[in-house]
Amino acid sequence: MKTFIINFSLIITLLAASSCVQHSNSDSNIQLKAKLPFKAFLKSKKLSLDVDIPNEFETLQKGNKYANHYFGLATIFPDDWKVDRGASEFTLLRAFDEQKSTTLSLIAIPFDITDSVKAEENRRKYIESPLKLMNRIYGNYDIKLLSEISANTNVKITNFKMKDEWIATTNYLKIEYEFENKFEGNLYAFKTIDYQV
Repeated sequence: MKTFIINFSLIITLLAASSCVQHSNSDSNIQLKAKLPFKAFLKSKKLSLDVDIPNEFETLQKGNKYANHYFGLATIFPDDWKVDRGASEFTLLRAFDEQKSTTLSLIAIPFDITDSVKAEENRRKYIESPLKLMNRIYGNYDIKLLSEISANTNVKITNFKMKDEWIATTNYLKIEYEFENKFEGNLYAFKTIDYQV
């Protein structure tokens, strides 16, 4: 019988369509279209991915108050949790409590959709069935996500499952998987449960 360390995660995924923000500098106004994943955008501007190094496209204030000006969103993570960039190319910020094995990740997946009708249709389809929409966009989303998780964690993932799950009035994409990892010479079994919305 295995004893698991369970890692609960809430992944907040934004399907960013035709999102743009105004950025002012002394010379001109520049309109940015959020077409690139945020990390790729920062790299294209030769900016650091270190969350402790400020940049003009996001703000992280005391108390883990986070604002992303590229996507035009803001949130507050628990103020005593550590924050970093997370593993996924789409993760804006990840907050975690190591003692409780709990993680909150804010993920934004940009779609180059300038047609507002198409963007609204995708939003509606995501609410109806996140899994169907992600499969339509990526093909086999479970294979893509499993490959990405495996590459970013360097562990063997087992019992990978993905399904839509309604909680109250929200339809989440629930992702579960297990893996084993060594820590100080001991092998521990982990179970991760993500809710993507």
